[in-house]
Amino acid sequence: ESFRLKNRGNLAVVGIAHRKLCLGINIISDDFSALNRKLEEMGEKYGVSPSAMALAWLLRHPAGMQVLIGTMNGERFGELCRACDVRLSREDWYQIFKAAGNVLP
Repeated sequence: ESFRLKNRGNLAVVGIAHRKLCLGINIISDDFSALNRKLEEMGEKYGVSPSAMALAWLLRHPAGMQVLIGTMNGERFGELCRACDVRLSREDWYQIFKAAGNVLP
């Protein structure tokens, strides 16, 4: 889903991302197969799950996104919290961005 964040005036606005990741990434379909492969690849590179990699991508978003983790499973919560330890490079961030079907201007 495409969206644009706008900040009118001098308000301190922070985007919050919340969407179910379920038992993995909630974008499992042929339409997102390239993105899923890239999240798996980057997850292996950074030593986290694909779901944690998706959160790490959001946390590195230039808009200063925050995420809500709604799981009640302690292990899953710990797995997703590892996203905070990922120091995602800009190059890797844009690889994920492009794998989602986005085009750089």
